[in-house]
Amino acid sequence: MLEPGLQYRLARTFHKQGNFENAARSLEMILAEPAASVAIREQAFSQLITILAEKGLMEAAQFRLRQFGEAFPRSALLQRAREISS
Repeated sequence: MLEPGLQYRLARTFHKQGNFENAARSLEMILAEPAASVAIREQAFSQLITILAEKGLMEAAQFRLRQFGEAFPRSALLQRAREISS
């Protein structure tokens, strides 16, 4: 895996290009990387939930939302993720 910050930027580029599968895969790699910073992990969760919801994968989006809430219950990005996945 690339450095988590670079991996996140790559995921955003994939998403902007409509390459949802690679964007989601890149974000999942960040979430699996224990060395990723809290800020990057929060952003990765939020972006992954957005992608899953956009693709109509609501069960997967809800699963990731639960994980996000458990890992970062005070995150400013959590409410936005809740709105997107509902």
